[in-house]
Amino acid sequence: MVIGDPIPRHVQRPEGGLLRKVRDYKYLGCMLQSSKTDFQRNKQLARVALHKLKATWRSTLAMATKAWLFRCLVLSIFLAGAEAWVVGTELRADVIGAYTCMVRYVKGIKLTTGIVYQMPRSVA
Repeated sequence: MVIGDPIPRHVQRPEGGLLRKVRDYKYLGCMLQSSKTDFQRNKQLARVALHKLKATWRSTLAMATKAWLFRCLVLSIFLAGAEAWVVGTELRADVIGAYTCMVRYVKGIKLTTGIVYQMPRSVA
């Protein structure tokens, strides 16, 4: 079966019974039909990780250490499966906006400053 081929009316499962038609499904941890759904899920998981490390971000650690922790512990969650996303202008803006909010949180910068951070080229 090839993606995009019409689905036969009845598909038998090897163990018996019929397969049901679904709109979206998860494969290797990624939602295949909707990049937006996958992005929203990853954004929430990354924000949970970010807030669990609040004491670290507010500590007197060097900013280089905080940046390393952010890349390892938060950004890796945020971008998990991103290579499968179909990125249009709307999703790109959402990704940059979420990234900016997370970096501001780490740096302790209020949202009203108007600064927008671009993702590093090695990540984007």
